[in-house]
Amino acid sequence: MTSAPLALFVYKRPVHLAKTLESLARNHGAREAELYIFCDGARAEGDKALVEEARKVARAASGFKMIHLTERQENWGLAKSIIAGVSEILSRHSRVIVLEDDLETSPYFLTFMNEGLEAYKDEPRVASIHGYSYFERYGVQRPLFLRGADCLGWATWDRAWKFFDRDAERLERKLKEKNLLRAFDFDNTYDYSGLLRDQVEGRVDSWAICWMASAFLHDLYTLYPPQSLVFHIGNDGSGTNYHITPKDDPLNVPLHMDRIPFEKIPVEMTEEGLRALKKYHSHLRGSFFSKVRGELRRLLRARGFDLFTKKK
Repeated sequence: MTSAPLALFVYKRPVHLAKTLESLARNHGAREAELYIFCDGARAEGDKALVEEARKVARAASGFKMIHLTERQENWGLAKSIIAGVSEILSRHSRVIVLEDDLETSPYFLTFMNEGLEAYKDEPRVASIHGYSYFERYGVQRPLFLRGADCLGWATWDRAWKFFDRDAERLERKLKEKNLLRAFDFDNTYDYSGLLRDQVEGRVDSWAICWMASAFLHDLYTLYPPQSLVFHIGNDGSGTNYHITPKDDPLNVPLHMDRIPFEKIPVEMTEEGLRALKKYHSHLRGSFFSKVRGELRRLLRARGFDLFTKKK
């Protein structure tokens, strides 16, 4: 099976990047894949040395059909970098597999992603295929679909990416107009609408919450494997947007090293998947107060207020 092109986004973590590239090159099908590496520029003078070290690692990458390297002179930030890079590749190809520089992959990550991309290429209700999965922790033993999209080792098509909307304010307004805020928060088990509001207010710069909201609004779904084919190695304080200790990291799930038998399943969100998702969200939420806070925020936002928003 021909591999989709790979997009890898890099900043200033050379040690993490080396692990990401090593595991990716060990994947079945890696030698048939074109790899596009996008290196962002330094945000501050103090970042330049690590940025250059990361670029040295990227320049030494091998084990792929072809490698295309982009070294940006300015700092674009993760959101702009990913949006531009994915859009660029999908202007030349019909599909893409997307990773960041802090993800270790199973030898069968590319196998699952490419099988999913091929199986659902003509299914308009599927937005993406995802490699990271927490479902085994909650007793799930087969692939499943969830409404929306995700961001830890994922793949999509040009036909789905056309629905991506960078305008968080417009996305929030449409969710309100369609009375979908509670559904978007999966019955208030996690405050996705709060993340979208943070994007609107400029407290975060997240392409991922916009991708999630865009897919959700168009009733699109993402396929997940039952075991995780991606392991997040960026939980050591080195990341720009993710700071949590390994002990408390809900993303810490075992990396599945064997091939997952692929089966094409109906595009629908099952009760089994929804239960697992809510349990995971409960783990992320961590407290009863957070649940009450999330519900109150949702109700106030529906009326045009946000008690917990600090105005800039």
